[in-house]
Amino acid sequence: MNRVLQTVDPETSMTGMCVTGGRLDLAKAVESCVSISGVAPASGYTPGGTSVVISGRNLTDVSQVTFGGVAASYKVNSSTQITATTPAHAPGKVAVAVTADGVTSADLGSATEFTYKSLSRYEQTDPRIAYAGTWTVWNTGYASGGSCKYSNLTGASVTVNFTGTYLSWIGIKGPLYGIASVSVDGGTAQSVDLYSPSSVFKTSVWNTGTLASGTHTVKITWTGTKNPSATNTYIGVDAFDVVGSLISSTRYEQSDSRLAYSGPWTTWNTGYASGGSCKYSNLTGASVTVNFTGTCLSWIGIKGPLYGIASVSLDGGTAQLVDLYSPTSVFRTSVWNTGTLASGTHTVTITWTGTKNPSATNTYVGVDGFDVVGTLN
Repeated sequence: MNRVLQTVDPETSMTGMCVTGGRLDLAKAVESCVSISGVAPASGYTPGGTSVVISGRNLTDVSQVTFGGVAASYKVNSSTQITATTPAHAPGKVAVAVTADGVTSADLGSATEFTYKSLSRYEQTDPRIAYAGTWTVWNTGYASGGSCKYSNLTGASVTVNFTGTYLSWIGIKGPLYGIASVSVDGGTAQSVDLYSPSSVFKTSVWNTGTLASGTHTVKITWTGTKNPSATNTYIGVDAFDVVGSLISSTRYEQSDSRLAYSGPWTTWNTGYASGGSCKYSNLTGASVTVNFTGTCLSWIGIKGPLYGIASVSLDGGTAQLVDLYSPTSVFRTSVWNTGTLASGTHTVTITWTGTKNPSATNTYVGVDGFDVVGTLN
């Protein structure tokens, strides 16, 4: 029996069909069309910045990728896969589409949908955001909430404690902006390059990705380094978008009677220190033990050319070495933190080791205070 092939007319309008001239077999037309079969992950957050793998067919010549009609940046990996970065969008489900040769992929419902999740925005002025070092407030209509903060000075850092699953740093990019260092829960620091040939405001410059639900600490630090194309080393904080809520930490000064010092320590009264004074030592036997109930502790210390290497233990575990050397003196700075702990009673012990970085000229350790999500015991 002879098989009859169905054909389509090139002048007939058919969504999703790739008919480019003459009469074409319908099966071949369908086979040659651009299409999407899946989107992973299928959800992200309203500021954008989520990396999404789009699976489909005939993706090699894609000229545009959109999320809810908003163009996204993307990279074609193969004829069956594209990696896209989500643009900012309002909360809700949106259709993901790709376009090639003037033809846009069909909306297949859940297989081609992406859900934008809501976030709570906390402006840089929120009192629960802990700044260290010198920051300048810039009042400008370009910034979220009408103002932002920036710095390009040694010792500048900002620490954010929050309960939830996600945090996005809303910052600034531009020709004057350098490279920041960002850590989550005391882990390995990541470098974030804030350079852009033109100024960009109200933008997500970095995010945590999805975290386990709980208490987390993000620390952003000025590094003094920059992209070769940048003309300065500024970093800027405009806001934080959080799935969850910010939480407050309490500053306990080094003079608090609940801190247990051993060995010889000297009190230094100085306006550079938190609360107007700090303690330091470079003598055998010097240590301090902190007992607290809560989920996180940050040691506020001193870094500088005279400072050595301390040993820190948590709940009697393996000690960690903390190098306090810096070519210039830095005060009121978080030099170490516990990361997120199970809620309960914990013990931190800091001990002078007598060792130092080869560039340091002495072995001092200093205690300026402790920031605790919880209370001292």
